[in-house]
Amino acid sequence: MNKLSKAVAGYLSAKLIGTEQLGTSCQKCRDFIKSSSECLILTEPKVDAEHGTCTAFLRGEPYTNAKPLKLVSKEVMGYIEGPEVPTYCGRCEYYTESGRLSGACERVEGFVDFGGCCNIYEAKG
Repeated sequence: MNKLSKAVAGYLSAKLIGTEQLGTSCQKCRDFIKSSSECLILTEPKVDAEHGTCTAFLRGEPYTNAKPLKLVSKEVMGYIEGPEVPTYCGRCEYYTESGRLSGACERVEGFVDFGGCCNIYEAKG
């Protein structure tokens, strides 16, 4: 199987996700609205702050108050919610370097960070 480039996989390094807590989750995203636990861009805006995430994750300061724009569906954005969130390479099925801060991925070219993540994340087990 050919590996995907980091750009095609939508890979974000641990530095881009943030190191204060591992992984991506709605509460760390710039499009999260704290007052209502909603997403600025999703058409079904209600999200789980701690255990929800999607492929549009961008680390940033969440909104204190805002009105959702309702631009794109959860399905299109790959929204997931559950115990597999927060998502990060160290919890991914394809990360091959258990216990190391960076290593190989079965699906993405080059080395990836334990605390990084991409859009082909699959929780182990």
